[in-house]
Amino acid sequence: MKINTCLALLCSASLCAQFANAEDKASIRFGHFPNITHAQGVIAHALSRQHKGWFEERLGPKIDIQWFTYNAGPSAMEAIFAGSLDVTYSVKGRP
Repeated sequence: MKINTCLALLCSASLCAQFANAEDKASIRFGHFPNITHAQGVIAHALSRQHKGWFEERLGPKIDIQWFTYNAGPSAMEAIFAGSLDVTYSVKGRP
């Protein structure tokens, strides 16, 4: 879980660096599954809706966070490959 969080932060930081000098507001598109096994994404999405978002506080006002929900991993991966999603939460499966 900690590795996924660190990976999400690194991705968002690299995206922010690309838009640091841009005058327009940039957006990062996060995906998650809307179930209890992916609580990190569900909670982060809920906090963003309440204007208490963890990412928003740390990335600043020039970055807009957009949230999308997916029912399964393949659809989230398709969205990443298609370029319509930047980061997604996932849970490592059992060996």
